[in-house]
Amino acid sequence: MAAVPSSGNKRSERIKKWESYKNDMNGNPVSILDEPTVAFDTYMLFGMMFGILGVVIQVKMMAWVACYCTLFCASNYRSQADLRQLLSCFLVSGMSLLMLYSKDPSPIA
Repeated sequence: MAAVPSSGNKRSERIKKWESYKNDMNGNPVSILDEPTVAFDTYMLFGMMFGILGVVIQVKMMAWVACYCTLFCASNYRSQADLRQLLSCFLVSGMSLLMLYSKDPSPIA
């Protein structure tokens, strides 16, 4: 009869429990919701939405808000963020301002 291995022979050092945090560059634990990418993605979404709505509705103030959101994203840019998304957000907000001011060059009223 074969001996049944006891539960003490398991490799408990290899068992890891799920943790709801990551480590930053210095090794300090950071909560997932506290990451700066959440604000980055939110402002990127707002920049794209306001840029498109500014052109569709033809409101210059929305295009300026899109530029503000895009500049906020550029100032908080990290290497793990997607550069293509940032460039497309710049293009949408810049083109919305260019299209609105080329059609009607008067300032915001």
